[in-house]
This record gives sequence, structure tokens and C-alpha cells, in this order.
Amino acid sequence: MAQMSCLSAMDSRDESVFALTIGARGPEPAQAGQKHPWYTFACGLVLALSLALGIYRLGEPCLWFDEAAIWETIRGTWSQFWSRVRSGEDCGGCAHALVLRTACSLLGSSEFTMRLPSVLTGLGFVAVMLTTGHFLWGRRAAICVGLLAALHPEVICWSRQARAYSFEMLGAALCLAFLLVEGKTSARARGILLGAAASLVVLIHAFGVFFVVGVALFLLCSRLPWLATRQNGTESHLPLRPLGGALLLSAAWMVFMQSRIRQNLSDFWIKDSIVSNYRGVFQTNLPILPVYAALVLLGIALLIQNHAQARNRVVLCVFLLVILPVLGGPLGVSLVRSGTHNFILPRYFLPMIPLCLLPLGYLFSRLPSWSGVVASLGLGLCTLWVCDTARLYGPSGYDACNNRDALVCLTGMLGEGDRVIVYPGHQSLALQYYKLPAAMVRAAWGQPALQKLLESSEPDPAGRTWLAIYSATIDDELQAVGLENRPQWDFGNLHILQVK
Repeated sequence: MAQMSCLSAMDSRDESVFALTIGARGPEPAQAGQKHPWYTFACGLVLALSLALGIYRLGEPCLWFDEAAIWETIRGTWSQFWSRVRSGEDCGGCAHALVLRTACSLLGSSEFTMRLPSVLTGLGFVAVMLTTGHFLWGRRAAICVGLLAALHPEVICWSRQARAYSFEMLGAALCLAFLLVEGKTSARARGILLGAAASLVVLIHAFGVFFVVGVALFLLCSRLPWLATRQNGTESHLPLRPLGGALLLSAAWMVFMQSRIRQNLSDFWIKDSIVSNYRGVFQTNLPILPVYAALVLLGIALLIQNHAQARNRVVLCVFLLVILPVLGGPLGVSLVRSGTHNFILPRYFLPMIPLCLLPLGYLFSRLPSWSGVVASLGLGLCTLWVCDTARLYGPSGYDACNNRDALVCLTGMLGEGDRVIVYPGHQSLALQYYKLPAAMVRAAWGQPALQKLLESSEPDPAGRTWLAIYSATIDDELQAVGLENRPQWDFGNLHILQVK
């Protein structure tokens, strides 16, 4: 009971009634210089929760193909590194690969070491969301936003992988913080920091440019009297020049990567319909879609009804002007493609998560007393259960393929002159990370190539042929190449069988 009363006292505001009435006064921003031991303790718990969820059994899941591709990028010479970065192997950016190459040169390239930078940037993301919520609406809102960020399934998922996506979410959160959190920092200094964060975003992911375009749209609209904010008695506007530098940097990087861009516009692996893929975007980034989406919309409605507060107007404008390019940019690229494919994939839309967490946290902060904190915790835990986030902590990990155990099994059976056909061929990198000899690997890029390799007896007629096939529908795949009813060893979606 003592803890509940302390949480209830986090804000000095009287919010005993949760009412959606026009003109209702929302939570006041926390006063600078005020300290509250229970708020500090609660923030520490939120950050500890985020760190624990990220670091627990971090080395247990096997590396999957995308992580193995980064390992291939960072382990070679600097010339090889830049060649692979230019070909877009690190989400079309270079910032994450540079950090990872530095970390692995100091600590080694184990699964734990390769993923640790993502855990730390995920922790940074939660810390920035706590700070933003605190400045905008006070302590209780900060805890609500922080809990929702720490318990979001996608935040946990990408904070536990050697991929650039937690870096991208941190960069997006920093941009939002520099837009919204004024404090005592001058507009010029905030503009420079915003430009630096935006530059980081475009150097992390190729589609980060759409988030930066949204930020630029907001800065242009912030010149309108309706959105003007005042600092030291005068109107305060963030300068556009540093953000223009980020956009020029993005354009220069696209020129640097133009061969890969042309290749992706010509052909890409996402072949499903745009409509069904967008459904997946919302279902993934707004888990428990009907509930989560309804609560976000309710939070937006509450912000609209309390629009008399300048900060609420700014948050609404940031949400609308930034989320539109984030959602629409990949669609525009998909429509100008020259092949029968698109670029609509849930993880390409991760910057929408910090945008959605702000109105959601504001909504929960308006609940009476400490119930908003409990509601945030309950919603977060519920999403983890519904999304089966526990699977990320098992050996098969995100891609549901236990490459490590598969190699242990296969290595015990391999003999001199044997060969291993890997289908699809790009998955061979994950197996090579676990010490499958490269000389034994035959990569099959497509079913015709697989059929041809199965019919071939090279390199040693006396050797045996093994097939490592990655598929969630293994029976259909084997039937297509005439290998049904063969003995096989299953390791999640990875299946090993002897074909000759």
C-alpha cells in the first residue's frame, strides 16, 4: 500500500477523474529542479526491466541469416567492409556496422557480443522515451510511456539481435526528444542536435529518410502561429539548416548505394500483396491490433480535446506529419518499382512505434492515481504473451532455425568428399558462422538450381550429398524435388537429410 500511495503522489496534479471533456486540463509538465525519490526509483525499475529483457539468455538463440550477413560484413578487411556496406547488407546503412565492427574487434564475435550493442541502444531508446514523456506530461506519463516502450514486443525483438533496427528506433526517439523537449537548451543547439540525430537515422536504415522528411515537414509547419512555442518570452523555432544537412547526407548515401538501389527496384524478395503486407505492418507494430490501435486513437482524441495546451498541439502535429511519410514512403517506392514486388515489411516501419507510444502513454497518464501505471504494465505484459515473445529466448530464436545444433549433428556425420547443398542459398552464411567448411557448401539459389545440384555427383563421386533446407512447409518443398519420405533431422524450420 505504501508503494501505491507513493506512485499516486508522483505528480502534484489533481487528476482524480478521468474525463474526456472539451477544455479538460491535462497533466502539467514536471517542474525543472523538482526531485522525487519514488520517481527516480520507478525510472530505475523500468530501465532495469528493459535491460533484463534484453540481456537475459542473449547468447542462447542461434544467429540467423541477417545476423550472419552482418558477421560476414564486419569480419573482413576494411575494403571488404565498405564493399558490403555499399551493397546494402546493413539495412542500407553503415552506422550499426561500424559500431559492431569496433565492438567485435575488442570483445570477439560471439552471439552475445554481436547483440550487446543492440541491447544497449534498446535501453537508450527506453530512457529517451521516459525523458520525453516526463517533459511533456509529468512523472506518471513518463512511467507509462517507459513501461510501454520496455515491454513492446518489437522493441524487445530487435534489441536482442545483431541488426540495426534498435539503433533506428533510438535515432527516431532522439529526433522526437529534440523536437519536443525544450528545457533550457537554446533553439539553435536543439536544431544542431536534431540534425545529428537525423543524420544518424539516415545512416542506419535506407528508409530512415522518410522519418527525416516527416520531421522536416513539421519544422516547416512549426512556423505557423498555431504551433508557435515560446522560450524566454519570445517565439522559438528550430533551425532548418541542420536537418537539411541530414537530407543531403541521405541523398549522397543513395548515390553511393545506387547499384544496390537499382537492383532492389528491379527485383526484391517481398512478393505478397501490398494490402496484406500493410495489415502485417499494423498487426506487428501495434500488437493486439484492435485494442492497441483503439487506445492510440483514444489518446489522440484526448490530445485533440486538450489542444489548448501548446505542447499537445505540437505532439499532435509531430504525430501526423511524421507518421504519414513513415507509412507512405515505402508504398511510394513500391509503386515505382520495375518488378512484381514491394517493400512493405513490418520492420521497415519501426519509427512509428515511438510516435504511437506518446499518445498511448498520455492516455494512461490521465487515469486516476496509479491505475495508469498498472494499465501500462498490464497492456505490456499482455502483448508479450499474445505475441509469444518467449520464443525469442530459445535456441531457435527469431528465425525458428536452430543452426547451432544442426551443425553439431551434421558435423558428426560428414566425411571426406561430402558436400552440403543449402537451400535457399543465402542461408549458407549462418551455417558457415557455426564452422561448416565453405569448401563443402553448394548454395542453391532457387528450385531449378536445387534440382540441378541434386542430380549432379560432383565433386567426388564417392562422397555423400546432404541437403540443409530451410522451410516452414518442408513436405511441399521435398515433394517438389522428389525427396519425400526421406529420413530427416529437424531443427525448427531447418531440416537436414541425406540425399545420396
